[in-house]
Amino acid sequence: VVSSSRAAQRRGPCVHRGVRPHMRHRDNMAYRGGHAGGRSFGNGDTSQNLMELENNRRIGVLGDQVAQLKAISRDIHDEVESQTTLLDKMDDQMGGASDMLNRTMQKLDTMLKTGGMKNMLYLIGFVVLVFLIIWYTMKMSS
Repeated sequence: VVSSSRAAQRRGPCVHRGVRPHMRHRDNMAYRGGHAGGRSFGNGDTSQNLMELENNRRIGVLGDQVAQLKAISRDIHDEVESQTTLLDKMDDQMGGASDMLNRTMQKLDTMLKTGGMKNMLYLIGFVVLVFLIIWYTMKMSS
């Protein structure tokens, strides 16, 4: 009994103060790759378990990323649908404006054919007056 206490004195103070001696052994075994229950597995089993845990963690992260991508793709889909609706409305409006411009040009053509040179001069004077008003307005605002 005396020799074991001398050996403890030579080793120095216990690092695991407050921990029961059999727990120190279990912690040490788990640290070295053994099983804490006393049954020892090889290092390969422990590394395989660690790799499986890492794979499970990565699968969880991947699942979260897939969910984020799914939400983003839904947002993109909704945005594309709203933009398509807006473009369809703009196309309808442009088509209406194009039809109105064609009718106006046809009326002007008819007017020029029936009215002669006098109506042509009135039209040119009106266009020049509109351009002068636009130019003057832009010059004053600058």
